[in-house]
Amino acid sequence: MLAPMSEVAGKIATQAGGFMLEKPLGRPGDSLLGGVPAWPPRTVLVIGGGVVGMNAAFIAIGMQADVFVFDRSIDRLRVA
Repeated sequence: MLAPMSEVAGKIATQAGGFMLEKPLGRPGDSLLGGVPAWPPRTVLVIGGGVVGMNAAFIAIGMQADVFVFDRSIDRLRVA
């Protein structure tokens, strides 16, 4: 039961991060992670390569963001 819940958390995490970049929240308003013709793609850093982190990374990659995943385990990073 924990793995499916972690997948959902990872997929929502990317959307929540983009939401936090919106102008109504006092941020610069560059929440389009993939960028637009006049704006380069955003850089997304995912800390941890577990179930949550990998699902967050997959969603950010799907949004055409530049994605980096940091994890202490090189074996875990090789899985993806």
